[in-house]
Amino acid sequence: RIRPHPIPSASMNAHTLATLLHIGADPDPVLFQTTFTTRHVGEKETLIRAGDECRSLYVVHSGFFRSSYLDRSGSIQGLGFPMAGDTLGADGLATGRHTAEAVALDCSEVVVIPVAQLTALSRSHAALATLFYRLISREIVRDQCSLFLLGSLGAEARVAAFLLDLSDRFSALGYSRTTFNLRMTRQDIGNYLGLKIETVSRIMSGLSQQGLISVHHRAVEILDPAGLRLAVEDA
Repeated sequence: RIRPHPIPSASMNAHTLATLLHIGADPDPVLFQTTFTTRHVGEKETLIRAGDECRSLYVVHSGFFRSSYLDRSGSIQGLGFPMAGDTLGADGLATGRHTAEAVALDCSEVVVIPVAQLTALSRSHAALATLFYRLISREIVRDQCSLFLLGSLGAEARVAAFLLDLSDRFSALGYSRTTFNLRMTRQDIGNYLGLKIETVSRIMSGLSQQGLISVHHRAVEILDPAGLRLAVEDA
């Protein structure tokens, strides 16, 4: 049985956190002295629930999450699939309560950043203020990219762009750019891209028939990256 409040297993200083976020950080002593706890999150465990008070932000240290929003009609809008170096919980900063939920898609670990602690430290330490601002600005940029994906591309181009984005993100983490497993379901992908599950499956099969990708269950191999990019650019 999953415990609702797992015991933090370790800690990470702010300088290491900046490295995880791919944010350039000066060797300011305060970054080495300021530490944040880490927390294990079990597969399928909910880290954030919509309506929860926003007490902390979370940076994914390892693993994979699904972030989504449930509207009043009960429809689910996928917001993304955060992995190592991505931030969770920034949506709660606006009102003090989270509007989205975050669920681990496999065994994961996050760095817990108490908002009150970071806010207080940011007032007196410029290095931490810079870290906080860059952390939030990265989430804004990612949201803008998601809006472009949903608002300007057709169905096939959305799926192609999604696979290319995963390819880039896995590569940035040191994994294969061309071969990876999809942690999310076809339904999860459809909720994120604004497509029906049948459409996602049909497009994946179509891309496979064109020789652009190879798909076996959740295992994906990108056979023709240039061709996949062309599918996005010609949309």
